Order: sequence, then C-alpha cells, then structure tokens
Amino acid sequence: MKTSALSLTSRAGRTRTALAAVVLGAGLVLSACGSGDTAPAEDGDAQQEEGEAAAPAEEEAAEAPAATADDLTAAVEAAGYTAQSMDMSQLGDLQGAMGDVSVEPAECEAVMNAGLAAAQGSDLTLVAGVPADPTTEPNLVAMAYGSADEAAEAISANKESLGSCGEVTVSMQGTEVSSSTSEVSASVDGADTVLGTEATMDMNGQEMTTRNLSVQKGSALVTLTGVSAPGMDGADMDGLAEVAATVLAELP
Repeated sequence: MKTSALSLTSRAGRTRTALAAVVLGAGLVLSACGSGDTAPAEDGDAQQEEGEAAAPAEEEAAEAPAATADDLTAAVEAAGYTAQSMDMSQLGDLQGAMGDVSVEPAECEAVMNAGLAAAQGSDLTLVAGVPADPTTEPNLVAMAYGSADEAAEAISANKESLGSCGEVTVSMQGTEVSSSTSEVSASVDGADTVLGTEATMDMNGQEMTTRNLSVQKGSALVTLTGVSAPGMDGADMDGLAEVAATVLAELP
C-alpha cells in the first residue's frame, strides 16, 4: 500500500495540492468501510410490507456474481488506468506515507480513523487506478464488498456523513486545508447507486475544487476524484461520470 500511495503522489509531481485533495477523497471513501450502522426498524405492518417489497430485489441481487479482484483490475484497465491491487491489512502504511494528519471537527477525524481501522481488518478487495496524467485525469479506486447491500450501505454512510462533516479542516505536513463539501446531481449509466459531491477548498490561501463521484454496481463500489486548481485542470462531474460508466460496463 505504501508503494501505491507514493506512486500516486509522485506522478502528481508530489504537489501538496494533489496530496491534500487525495487525502480528503480517501477519507470520504474509507470512512464508510467500517460502517455497520443500520436504520432503525419500523414497527407493525409497515415493517412487514417493507420486508416483503425488498425480498424480490434481494433475491435478484443475490443472483449477480460478486466482483473479484480480477474483475476490478480488468475494469480499471479498460478505462485506461494502470491497476494496482492493495492489501487492506496494509492500509496503515497510507497514514505513514502521508505523515501526521489532523482533522477538525474532532469527531470527523474519529470517523475517518475508525473507517481505516475497520477496513484493515476487513476482507474488502481494493484496486487503485493510477492515471497517466494526474493533473488532468481523475484518481480512481475500485472496491469489492461481500454483497450489494454492503456496497450500497457504504455510499449511504458517505452521504450521511455530509451532514456532520461537510465542513472540515485538515492539517498535514505544515499545510492547512479548509473544505466545504456538498452533494451535487450526478448520473452514471449502469450504476445502481450514485453519489456526487463537490468540495471547495482553501489551502493556505490557494483555492481549488475537488469533485468526487462514487458509484455502486452490485457488490462493487467505484470512486473517482478530480481536482481543479492552478496548474491542475481536473475532470468535471460529466468527465468523472464518463470514466465511471466505462469501468462499470466491465463489471459483473
């Protein structure tokens, strides 16, 4: 994992701008990995009707094969990326590569750290896509969960986190980044669930925009992050959706 993290940052010219944006994007993705919360059960007939309505969908989802590491690799490469498989047990090396990172509010840092810790002990399959030109092409991460429900829950957890962690400040390597994130409209062909977000960021007085698109298809979750800043003309949401659609088309 450490090699992959360094590869991503070195290809981006090791700029603090790119690294800070990737940290925030990775935090959004990984904060959901350890999510085990479920919505409160409804009482009476409403709960029974909901269960009966969900049963056919669950049976249909169960028939779809779960995505494998080979599936993720082929899909990432089909989009023109270099695929790098990652061992979830080595996620701690990512933190070491980034150095000391602090997040305010403190509860948001706790959520991100809990997500990293839970992910390290999980059986998630993760493949990173390394772009040829990180200054114009989005970063890509593809993950395979144990089921479609788990993948969908990860996106749901990310969406819910916007309520309490939409405004954060990240400090790392002597750099402070303030970020304000909101949900934006997004649509991707072939996706079961889609979540698009846009963050306006201020890094020591330098403004930049980070766009994040998470899409679910079956047990697979694909996340793309594009950064626009001085010297970095990143992909807009339509560009992210185009890449995401290419990846999803190759997944079971």
